[in-house]
Amino acid sequence: MTSESLDTGRGYRFLHPDGSGRSIALAIFDGPLSRDLAFGNATRDASSFLEAMRRSAERSKVTDKPLVLAASDGELYGHHKKFADLALAYAVNVAAPAQGIELTNLEAFLAESPPTWEVRLRPGPDGEGTAWSCAHGIGRWQRDCGCRMHEVKGSSQAWRGPLRQALNLLRDRCRGLLRG
Repeated sequence: MTSESLDTGRGYRFLHPDGSGRSIALAIFDGPLSRDLAFGNATRDASSFLEAMRRSAERSKVTDKPLVLAASDGELYGHHKKFADLALAYAVNVAAPAQGIELTNLEAFLAESPPTWEVRLRPGPDGEGTAWSCAHGIGRWQRDCGCRMHEVKGSSQAWRGPLRQALNLLRDRCRGLLRG
């Protein structure tokens, strides 16, 4: 099964591969829906937004209450797409309730529909995991992978390595504070 064929209408349980029994409940965002929000017309108005949500729900094999989950940047709404913030606000506050569409968050959804399916995650480059925004996986947040949206003369992402080192140092020092 691939990320494109995975049913995004349900929650999943990820069992840590180290054999410890640790697990976490998670949900998978709908790729086609997310692309439609970012690059299509789904944010044009409330009707288009809810129709995109409906198509996502119909792709799921969950018959009762499928989860509809998208990944998008907050700045898409009103910054990248003029008035998308207003379309979203109207869809969420007026149109969805009028159509009997229930809005929720992941915590509430997973509490009401605990995962019964397990999922394995792709290890990604160097076993570090994957990232939806970069073929270099989460490594893009640890080093200068070379990916950027716009070529800017003289720009670099070399700052990422030192930032990651500083965050790791802060994490490690805070662990010591919590134990002591």
